[in-house]
Amino acid sequence: MGGDNPQIDLNLNKLGCFPNPRRPRIVWVDVNGDLDSLLLLQKMIDQMLNPIGWELDKRKFHPHLTLGRVKNSLQVEGSGLPWGSQVKPVTFTVDSLKLYESVLKSSGAVYSIRHISQLGGQKGSSSNS
Repeated sequence: MGGDNPQIDLNLNKLGCFPNPRRPRIVWVDVNGDLDSLLLLQKMIDQMLNPIGWELDKRKFHPHLTLGRVKNSLQVEGSGLPWGSQVKPVTFTVDSLKLYESVLKSSGAVYSIRHISQLGGQKGSSSNS
């Protein structure tokens, strides 16, 4: 993975949460933009990791940026967070891929980078130049 995959242009879209607004555990903002390239990259990652024991997620891929975890959903209840509303339109380019391991502990999540790949140049540019 790397130079064969072009950079991906995305932008922030709407505020959301998992599993639902009544019991939010993860607060996120979804993204839009070049989702075709992002979905292709996600499928490639799954195909590369499956032979070494990575179990494919049966849930539909939902591209998003995690903003935080909620320890107690009662603390968020009644906060007036505008679930589903548009956030400030920030555009960004994804030029690298970092695979993280997330381990939940009582003190919070601990993240470790397990792999980094640089994505290739801009769309339409040739990596053979």
